[in-house]
Amino acid sequence: MQIELFLYRCKLFFKALNEGKTSFFFSDVHKWLHSAGDYFFPEYIRAPLHRLHGEYSWDQKDTNKIIELIVKALSRVYPSYFTSEMVSINYTNRTTGWASFNSSQSLMNSYEANLQNKLVKNFECLFPKNWLLGFKLLYKYDWHPVPNRPDKGRNDIILTNGKGIFAVVETKVINSYNSYEKLRDVKRQATDYKAMFLEHFADDPAVIAVIGVWFTNENRVGFSSEIDETIAKVVEPGKVCLYINNQHIY
Repeated sequence: MQIELFLYRCKLFFKALNEGKTSFFFSDVHKWLHSAGDYFFPEYIRAPLHRLHGEYSWDQKDTNKIIELIVKALSRVYPSYFTSEMVSINYTNRTTGWASFNSSQSLMNSYEANLQNKLVKNFECLFPKNWLLGFKLLYKYDWHPVPNRPDKGRNDIILTNGKGIFAVVETKVINSYNSYEKLRDVKRQATDYKAMFLEHFADDPAVIAVIGVWFTNENRVGFSSEIDETIAKVVEPGKVCLYINNQHIY
């Protein structure tokens, strides 16, 4: 139960950051989440006095440090059954779906299809600062926030580090004729689809934090907010070492 409690408060912390807040309220509605004497980064986060439920708050100057501590803690305690599920989804996507989908896309827009394929393959040359190298698992592609309604939009790629952090990525090929409009669009789309993903998976205990990312053929990587960039920086580019059907995955 302590792990569920920790994950839920991490989720509330990142939700607060997305809302521009430096506090969150842990309601006693969640009485099933309880643990006597449990602490949540007490060196930086002020917890309710003598009880679990109530307001948790922190100073703005400590936000980045708390993010770093949470991401590192998740790498150790995030449930292995969630990671196994992500690895299995990644394996299925890469072996049975992505290649076919990407090939079909290349018939319509070979430049963007090639760009997306490089991103999915996670080439180190694309990310000289190591940003996104930790997001090795392909969770979704061509994601429709509203099923069977392509007119409501479709997101390009969603990656995860397999430890509760998800990257909602939008790609765009930019040239001298459309640079301003395309860059504006890809930034907006990354932010919009991140918000849709957060809403869609608000109650999913496996989804702890979500970042919005945009990526162009100029190897430019950007984020929906400074908080998202901070999260990306602290996700280490380590490997997810698991086996599925006796096959080593990453």
